[in-house]
Amino acid sequence: MTLKPYIVGIAGGSASGKTSFLRDLKKLIAPEWLTVVSQDNYYLPKEQQQRDENGEINFDLPTSIDRKQFHDDLVELMANRSVVIK
Repeated sequence: MTLKPYIVGIAGGSASGKTSFLRDLKKLIAPEWLTVVSQDNYYLPKEQQQRDENGEINFDLPTSIDRKQFHDDLVELMANRSVVIK
């Protein structure tokens, strides 16, 4: 029997406990039942990041993330296919 995968998003501000929560969750769920995909792995390269008026990169902008690749990888995972995160 094949079970349908579910996506659960964990969101919050910087240092709000997202990683700690996931670390604790992973202790409670068998590894074959849980896959953690971090949006941190989908930041665009620095040369593609927008800069503010001071020339600093703002990683908090939605445009900082390769949303298409993130979406495509989630679609693959939902279809029970493997992805390689670069």
